Amino acid sequence: MKNEIWFKASCLCLILASQLAIAQEWVTWTQEKFQTGYFTEKKFNSKTFEASSITRDLPRKNLTPREEEKNQIMSDLFDKASSNLAILALDRGQIVLERYKQGVGPQTKFFSWSMSKSLTAYTIGLSLCERGVNNLNQPAEELAPALTGTGFGRANITDILTMSSGAHNWSLDTKSGTIKDEWNDLFEYRRRSVLDILKAFDVTPKNVGTFAYKNSDTNSLPFLFNSPDDFLTAFQKHFIQPAGLAEKSLWLRDKNGYVSAAGGYSATLRDWGRLAIHSLQILDGQHGECPKSFMKEATSAQIKNAAYGYDYGYQTWVHQRGPVFIWLGAYGQRAFLDKANHKVLILLRSSESDEFVTQVSRTYWTP
Repeated sequence: MKNEIWFKASCLCLILASQLAIAQEWVTWTQEKFQTGYFTEKKFNSKTFEASSITRDLPRKNLTPREEEKNQIMSDLFDKASSNLAILALDRGQIVLERYKQGVGPQTKFFSWSMSKSLTAYTIGLSLCERGVNNLNQPAEELAPALTGTGFGRANITDILTMSSGAHNWSLDTKSGTIKDEWNDLFEYRRRSVLDILKAFDVTPKNVGTFAYKNSDTNSLPFLFNSPDDFLTAFQKHFIQPAGLAEKSLWLRDKNGYVSAAGGYSATLRDWGRLAIHSLQILDGQHGECPKSFMKEATSAQIKNAAYGYDYGYQTWVHQRGPVFIWLGAYGQRAFLDKANHKVLILLRSSESDEFVTQVSRTYWTP
C-alpha cells in the first residue's frame, strides 16, 4: 500500500514538473516573439527611421589566441540556453564575437524594452545642449507646458532623469516600473495615451529625490519637446545619423504619437552596437563639450545603490566596480559599455539569467 501511494505521488510530481517545464518553455517562446518582431508589426503605431546616410563600418578584429579562447567560452555559454537570442562583443569598434540563435539573424530587429530609457535621456541631454538649456534643476513644466499640474511637471528635470521625481500612483510596481494595466492600455488596446497615464499619478509628489523605478518618469521626458515629432527628429539627428545605422529601426508610439520612451525602440544587433559606439564617442568629446559633460553626468552614479547592485545615473545603470555603464531591459536585455577601454558587450535574451550575464561579462573583461 505504501509503495502504491509513493508511486502515485512520484507520478504526480513528474506530471507537475513536466507541466511546469512546458509552461516555462511557452513563456520563453512568447517573450522571444516579443523581442524579435511582435512590436514592429503594423498593428502598432511605430515610427520607422530610415538607415543613416553613411553606415558605420564594423570590421572584424584579428583576435589573439587568448581572445579566441575567451570567444569559445562565451560561445559555449551562449549555446547552453535556448533563451539566448544574440550576443555582440566589440573592442574599439571592431567585432570580437557575434552570434545568433537559430531563427534570428543580422536582419532581426530586437525590441529593447527598458534599454531605450538610456537613449531617451541622452537625446534629451543633447537637445537641451543644442537649445542652450543648462539648468536641469528647474521644474519640468517650465519647458513642458503639457506637464503643468502633474507630479512630473512639478519635479525637477534632474529628478526625473534619475527616477526620483516623487510622482506617486497607488498601483505602481517599482520592479516593473508600471502601474495597473499600463502596457495594455497604451499599446495593445490603445485605451489611453502616455499623457493619460502621467495624469493618473498624484499631483503632489512624495519622497522627491528618492529612487523609485517607474516608466512614467521616462515617458514624461519627451514632453520637454514641443511635439512628439520633435523628439523623434532629435533622436534621428543626434543618434541615428551620426551612429551610422545600417538598417531601418522603429520606435513604438501611443495613439497620439508620443513614443514609449520607457521601452519601445527596436534595432538590429549591429545597430545596437553602433549606438553604443556613438555614445562612447560622445563621452570622449567628439561631439562637443556640452554633450560630453551631460553624458559624463548621465553615466556616473547620481543615485548610490539604486537597485540590482548597481548605482544609477540619468536613465542609465552604473556599475559599482569599474568604468562601465549599462543599458538594462526586461527579460535579460543588457548592453555593457566600458568608458575606459571602449569595449561593448550586448546580450539579448528572452528570459532573465544573472548567472549567464555574470559568466559572459566576466569572461569578456578578464584579461
